[in-house]
Amino acid sequence: MEAELFINTVTALMGLLFIAATSALLLKRLHFPYTVGLVIIGIALSFVADNFQGLSQGLETLKLSPLLIMFIFIPILIFESAFGTDVRLLLKNLVPTMVLAAPGLLLSTGLIGLIIYLLTPLPLGSALVFGCLISATDPVAVIALFKDVGAPKRLTILVEGESLFNDATAIVTFQIIMAVIATGILDTQTILTGIGDFFVVFFGGLIIGLGFGHLLAKAIRFIGDEPLVHITLTLVVAFTAFIVSEHFLHTSGIMAVLGAGLVIGYYGPTLYSERVREYLEIFWENAAFVANSLIFLMLGLSEKIFLTNVHGNMSGLFVPVLVAVLSAIGIRALVVFGMIPLVNKIPGQARINTSYQTVMFWGGLRGAVAVALAMSLPTTFPFRWQIIDLAFGVTFFTLMVNGTTMSWLIKRLGLHLPSPLTDYSNSFVRIQAKRAALARLDHPEQAGNINEKVLVDLRQRYTQELQEAENHLADLLNRLKTNPDARRKLLWMQALALQTQSIHKQYEDNLLRLESLRDLEWELRNQEISIKAGMDSLKNVVLPGMLTGPAGRVTFPGNLFPGTRKKVLVRRYEETAAFINAGRDVIKQRNQLQAFSRADDEDTDYLINYYRQLVEKAGQRLTKLERELAEASHNVQHRQLDKLARDGEQDILDEHRSHAVHLEPIAEHLALEIPSPANRIDTQKRE
Repeated sequence: MEAELFINTVTALMGLLFIAATSALLLKRLHFPYTVGLVIIGIALSFVADNFQGLSQGLETLKLSPLLIMFIFIPILIFESAFGTDVRLLLKNLVPTMVLAAPGLLLSTGLIGLIIYLLTPLPLGSALVFGCLISATDPVAVIALFKDVGAPKRLTILVEGESLFNDATAIVTFQIIMAVIATGILDTQTILTGIGDFFVVFFGGLIIGLGFGHLLAKAIRFIGDEPLVHITLTLVVAFTAFIVSEHFLHTSGIMAVLGAGLVIGYYGPTLYSERVREYLEIFWENAAFVANSLIFLMLGLSEKIFLTNVHGNMSGLFVPVLVAVLSAIGIRALVVFGMIPLVNKIPGQARINTSYQTVMFWGGLRGAVAVALAMSLPTTFPFRWQIIDLAFGVTFFTLMVNGTTMSWLIKRLGLHLPSPLTDYSNSFVRIQAKRAALARLDHPEQAGNINEKVLVDLRQRYTQELQEAENHLADLLNRLKTNPDARRKLLWMQALALQTQSIHKQYEDNLLRLESLRDLEWELRNQEISIKAGMDSLKNVVLPGMLTGPAGRVTFPGNLFPGTRKKVLVRRYEETAAFINAGRDVIKQRNQLQAFSRADDEDTDYLINYYRQLVEKAGQRLTKLERELAEASHNVQHRQLDKLARDGEQDILDEHRSHAVHLEPIAEHLALEIPSPANRIDTQKRE
């Protein structure tokens, strides 16, 4: 009997994975959100299984349980998300992320709890528990849609970053509320103790995770190019950090996994080889795919409980679920549209526009964490099943409604559209490609015997596509003529593209190390975000943050550790020199920039003046760095001169290969005597 149950379980698991794989292909072709589709499939499967005893028994063992979610699925999903996160972009947007994930979640918990208490039979304690568990957002379905439609990177970071932190906030808050309910005491001392516990649990878990991440980062150099070993160690670190933090040290396991993932994701691009990095990305993407697939299929299987309860108790359950859904959505709107405008007023914060706020509000889906917390309630907890039903109801609604309309909303707001520079460049490339294709079709004899009808059809097709591309470019040009702001942004985006190209060329020429390249790439991405947000941030010429201060971002630790300070100075020197070279490259292209963007003379002059001042300020910075660390200058100059010498050497070698230079003409030119083969042998014998 036990063996049969085991076989049924394994069979059911393999069946779910097969369904997930085939559904991924089908749902993608239907342009339907993958995770939402899995929930629907899971619901259908749960009703079908009632007619098959073996299938029903197998699926029964695969029900979504709190331990399965919290100890298996969540560590995988959190680590994969953190590992793939642009850490610097996350840090740049940390203020709005943390405002929504901490104060925003606490405000949501209190307001939802109060509404549920006033409008449903739940007592205040149970209502607050529900308010807490339902306030954590789960944007897995939304992030997948972002990738499909090409949503802006910053918007993805804001939505994903909030969910990374608010999962931990919700779980810690949930535990504190449960402890207060258990003791039945709520006074000033209890509140202060709860706040203290929150900080210990939240930041304690983060510190533990950062420690595990740094240990692995230190070990990377000693392991070498062994992808399977690196994959295994990241898996060990993710789960060990979670278990040690959650089970043994009683801090937040989610924050521990998050901290470890962020550290490895931050150092990974420079410490891992390209081969190892590709293996790691593929492994963790696959692990997240499997975890997400099983979570949402099992969520669909578990939703049967909610749907059955609603069907059997429509009058008693419909109104509370409706109240829960409306309160969750309404309070989410209040938190996002109420707090983000306040964050926008903070000096130094890039503005989050209304379109972004709308997507962040509507993208606040609820998922596995809410269900797991609801199902983890003790069986004796007051109104436990009502809380579970409400959690399933809100989760079901947000997945079915918010999840399925998110793609439409993003397109409606125009957030899927490429930047003017990308659209403009792509139009040029498309036109050139179509013209090249038609030119090849003018000489069809290269392909052998050709059917005339096939040739005519192809010519018509490519001619039509060329016409469409030219019409699109003409539309862009017409829009540019009447939109000076678009021309101005196009001008700056093209200048930024030239900077990026120059930086990468310097890296290829061995004038920059990979660490410096990553720093400069980040700075340019940050400037791109500022340009897209508006031109106000570019009115004052300032050096990028990475180039300020006597030793960059780690001045204080560098003073304590001279070796570290020396390395930082060398990197800053490299980066400043590369920044100057890139700025000069932009200035040289003034006429091309203006012709490309159709920008006004005034806007073009402003841009060039900006870059001239930037180069001047960076030059002053470079002089200071030379005085602080002369050998940094010598190091870079050595590489520059070495590159110059190697280029000259390579030119002669290339000429030698291309002209097949032999010893005889060289000897004739130098008036040397080349011994014959026989003489060479005699000479060797004498030696």
